Amino acid sequence: RQLSELLKKRKLDFDLSLAEQVQSVLLPKTEELAIKGLELSVNYNASQKVGGDLYDIIPLDEYRTAIGIGDVSGKGVSASLLMATCLTHLKHYVHTDATPSSILKKLNTALYQHIPKNMFITMIYAIVDTQKNCIEFARAGHEYPFLIHNDQLVQLESPGMALGMMPEAIFNQVIKDEVHPFDVNDVCLFYTDGLSEADNRDDVEFSSNNVGKFLIHYKNESPQSINENIIREVHTFRQKQSLKDDLTLITLKRVNN
Repeated sequence: RQLSELLKKRKLDFDLSLAEQVQSVLLPKTEELAIKGLELSVNYNASQKVGGDLYDIIPLDEYRTAIGIGDVSGKGVSASLLMATCLTHLKHYVHTDATPSSILKKLNTALYQHIPKNMFITMIYAIVDTQKNCIEFARAGHEYPFLIHNDQLVQLESPGMALGMMPEAIFNQVIKDEVHPFDVNDVCLFYTDGLSEADNRDDVEFSSNNVGKFLIHYKNESPQSINENIIREVHTFRQKQSLKDDLTLITLKRVNN
């Protein structure tokens, strides 16, 4: 019986390792991206072998870059399978040259019929245009991103509900596009709730206020350094406890073309 249980555990560990490899293939290698007029950095930290956070960064043309970041409810294998499904649909839709809200509407329609009723996906889809110097985005119930424009911190709010919760007749009424300037030296930060809801031993959350505070503090550094410093601040706040949730940051900085 003990030998049988050991073999089952090893089989499960092997399956999880395969799932981890599949996820690593789906998620983009940002160090290979060279985008004119834009510096960016991504930090992806799964709390388990496989995670429910997702992101994608896809150059659309010489000036426009698509940014997607999302968070599947739950953890483990079920969340990772739904993450892979969502990313696969996203990679297909981004080349339809649609607006961010249209992309999220397409995703919701595709996922609603197949997603388990107790699960959902929060997401932001954005298009960064270095020719028009702007960010256009739509939000499906995800954490509000932060923008530093003219050295002022702004939390970018937008209506929207999570993907897979409601049919398109309801979802499509509330989702909308927002456009904000994104000039040289401006910084934009997208993140999942594993950052803002990271808690310490007293069950106090790190909070989105602290995310914004540290973004302002480190705004003059490179995107990679900004991410590393914010993650270090989170670990210090949490007294270096292990992560309970997946944590993803995407930081963009507008630079000269």
